[in-house]
Amino acid sequence: MSRRSAPAYPGFRCFFAVAAALAAAGAVRAADAPVFAPHPTMLVAEWKKERVPVVGAVSTDPIVRRNGKEERLRHDPVYFAERAPYYGPGKIVFEAVGFGGVFWRGAEGGGIHPDPDREPVNGVATYIAKLRPDTTLKGAFLAIVVCNARLLDANAPEQESQIIVRALPDLPAGMTTEVKLDTQLPTRRGKFEYLSLIFAPGGAEIESNLSDRAARYFAAVERAQLAVVLAAYLKRNASANAAVQPVLRIQPLLPAPAALAGKTVTATLTINADGTTEDIALPDDLDPVNAPALRAALAGWLFLPKLENGTPVPVRLAIPFKF
Repeated sequence: MSRRSAPAYPGFRCFFAVAAALAAAGAVRAADAPVFAPHPTMLVAEWKKERVPVVGAVSTDPIVRRNGKEERLRHDPVYFAERAPYYGPGKIVFEAVGFGGVFWRGAEGGGIHPDPDREPVNGVATYIAKLRPDTTLKGAFLAIVVCNARLLDANAPEQESQIIVRALPDLPAGMTTEVKLDTQLPTRRGKFEYLSLIFAPGGAEIESNLSDRAARYFAAVERAQLAVVLAAYLKRNASANAAVQPVLRIQPLLPAPAALAGKTVTATLTINADGTTEDIALPDDLDPVNAPALRAALAGWLFLPKLENGTPVPVRLAIPFKF
């Protein structure tokens, strides 16, 4: 089990140039409900002072790829969850899941909710899940991300996380397979929560009915990280004037990319004083299939805000996407 503060994502280490202009009148305002950008994830392990991708697992040992070769690590490395551009093929349904006495079960619509029929059991270190993939998975592996529960409810400063990696048995397509794994129960300072990520052989995450929940977690971590970056930025620029600077840019996962191939779509949005985005608006004629995906991606963008004499101020911008 790894114990380390949540990692800084690649987007926090580089800045991108974004064309921006004043918003056009008449754009459609986004719904007020929170939107969380999808977060396809790649798992990496820290090994020999390098971060190398995890591509599989044997029992409790990860398999990593370094310099084109795969190697089984027979020890417990430190893991990091970083953004990947896409989910792997197929989907998987968690019909029920439990860990450390915290149980969830499936609900109508594909969601999963706390199981009122299961009483929490302190000291239990067993992970149980009922998994149903739509394609057969052989050599898949599981990552359990354990975090403080309040991080899922607000942009809390506490980012400590632990990641547990375990190999999975073969998962036949269309069939429900119960998985039961024993592991060390994580030590938490408060109430803990956990996320379940499934990876195909090679390391691509498989989208599941728990992916939206994972997106909430990663969005909270990224915003908490931005708050730290922003505090240092304001200190260095106490009386400066500065334009908006992108910190994290997320590419949309379009359900019908062919519909936008070769086109440019201009989205307008407000960048708040804390660097987050809101009031995302898209052109009236944008096809309704791809619009939610583009809006969800923009909801996860993070910025260093505009500065006026060292004070961050909100600004309305237009950002063109060329597909």
